[in-house]
Amino acid sequence: MKFISASLPETGYKFYPDDMSSDQPDRFIVREIIREQILNLTEEEVPHSVAILIDEFKDTPKILRITGSIVMERESQKGIIIGAKGSMIKQIGTQAREKIEAIFGTKVFLELFVRTNKN
Repeated sequence: MKFISASLPETGYKFYPDDMSSDQPDRFIVREIIREQILNLTEEEVPHSVAILIDEFKDTPKILRITGSIVMERESQKGIIIGAKGSMIKQIGTQAREKIEAIFGTKVFLELFVRTNKN
């Protein structure tokens, strides 16, 4: 193992510019952050087949406006995501917004909707 490490060059080729933190588009990153919060907060109540759609992604000089849809397979799952008086969807949105702001370095307005699609 030491021989292999000693044989490798100290620096390799740059595959991405220094200011690029990911090879994925911004919308993909936002979808995954929202999905992560859903899975963390609902634990085993929601199946992993939950889908996130980004309906609007508008980057202005002062704020990033994102509208997203959380798509569930069954109508009964909507209640889990929405929570009592909207408490769960609010918590999902708040935690996702905070992570998005940290990654993109700007204020974020995040609006989430829950809907079902049997297919």
